[in-house]
Amino acid sequence: MHAAARPYVVAGAAFAAASLVVVTPVTPQPTQLPVLSIETRLVDSDSLLYVPFNLFQDIVNVPYNEVGGINELGTALLFSGTWLTASATNLWGEDPGDPSHFTALLDMAIPFPGISGQGLPEVGAPGWDQADINEAANGTLPLAQQITLFLDAEIPASASSDADWSNPLDPTPPITGDAGIDHSIETFAILSGQQQFPLINDWFQEPLSDLTNGGYNFGTVVDPSAGVGPDGSVPSDFGWAGTTPEMGNIGYGTTADGQTLDVDGYPVNLMPWSNLEFTFNPAQPFESFFNSLQDPVDPSTYLSGFEIPTFDQVGQAVETLIAGTVVAYDPFVPGSPFCSGACDVPSFLTPQGILGELNTIWPGDPSIQEWLNLFNTPTSDQFGQANPFGSANGPTQAQVDADNWLGSLQQQEYDFGNPSTADPPDTVNTPISFPEGTLIQDLTTLMQQNIIPGFDFPGTTGSSVQDYYQWQADMNGYTPIDYDTTNWLTSLPPESVTLGSFDTLLTDLGLGGLASLF
Repeated sequence: MHAAARPYVVAGAAFAAASLVVVTPVTPQPTQLPVLSIETRLVDSDSLLYVPFNLFQDIVNVPYNEVGGINELGTALLFSGTWLTASATNLWGEDPGDPSHFTALLDMAIPFPGISGQGLPEVGAPGWDQADINEAANGTLPLAQQITLFLDAEIPASASSDADWSNPLDPTPPITGDAGIDHSIETFAILSGQQQFPLINDWFQEPLSDLTNGGYNFGTVVDPSAGVGPDGSVPSDFGWAGTTPEMGNIGYGTTADGQTLDVDGYPVNLMPWSNLEFTFNPAQPFESFFNSLQDPVDPSTYLSGFEIPTFDQVGQAVETLIAGTVVAYDPFVPGSPFCSGACDVPSFLTPQGILGELNTIWPGDPSIQEWLNLFNTPTSDQFGQANPFGSANGPTQAQVDADNWLGSLQQQEYDFGNPSTADPPDTVNTPISFPEGTLIQDLTTLMQQNIIPGFDFPGTTGSSVQDYYQWQADMNGYTPIDYDTTNWLTSLPPESVTLGSFDTLLTDLGLGGLASLF
């Protein structure tokens, strides 16, 4: 569950949510991390006499498991992509990029694989099989998998706030016509319960008893945003789970290979936990771990169960984490509020440039090399535009364009022409409609009433608050976004074409001569 890229959406939604060198490289795939504390034991009988020996081995192995957790967190950040631009793996609510983060953090916080499940696949990842599905239903999954599924149930993503739409906060429908004022009004209405906002209205709505009593089923859970994979899917990379296609015709046709199309003709992709039966039983992993401590010790294999991380393993895990952090938080990426428009910056400031340098300084990190390979593998969005991160998870070009238009200077000032929550445009990937609250309707009506009888603001037909701001908008050259066409998803807003240029920025600062250095 990531912060949205556009700062005013971050502020509004976050505030609302708050009121609720390589010798033996560490394997990047979490599914291949060895479960050191269990596999070296014989399970013939139980005895407390074995507890000290097994517990001692688990404690000695903590540093090794911590290094594995650090490596996992690095690959998780590489997998989910940038946090500065909205995408199918960077949404408010649980998206395919989130379980990997929680899994890695829990593996680091509890470096005992018998509890956390380190080394076992996350839900839907390569290696996840029917036995795991049965464990999910029975409440016998390791703790990390259980916690991620619990959060999947309690913090769902919503099409009301997908990668290209977050109405009524982004864009904000006109109340007064001033975008700043209207955004504040909408935020207040959401906080006070007078305006529906499905994104947070659906959070923490599943009773704990429904999750702990058994029989809970997620049902069909759709990823509301297109990923960079085929037909808008989120690819499964670095051993983490992406989306799966929904198959069959639900009334709107299918793709050539039978994948379901939604009402607007977009392929439907499902979250990894879609239709999974789940029982939340967080005590079970601890019980299982204690029982494993009583397993008899085999003297012939006991010493082989100790693992000490090497310098190279530690260094490479840290390198992977640094790389993941760069990919997640580098501000100079397309669609970022720090790099609008063309985002024309020197390569050494970009994730691909920094990771390329890391790979040169200390080559051989398989996770960094995998990300660079994915980045250099072209993909395109639903309009045929090249995606800015290639096959690596991140925003599609259409999502970048949407970010740029909705975050444009004009949209920060005025909001005339923006659709209401009850009438989202068909050009949005997975639009959902919901009514405007009574407070918003009444305020909008009030702002349309004439204040001075017989007087019209220049270029308008009245003297209402909306007429005043329409006059101001006209004087400032405001042009509403045409949501009925796909132009706003296939082009840049006029002012961002130059504002996004690094060379232009230097020139504006009187430092144009420095551009030749880059």
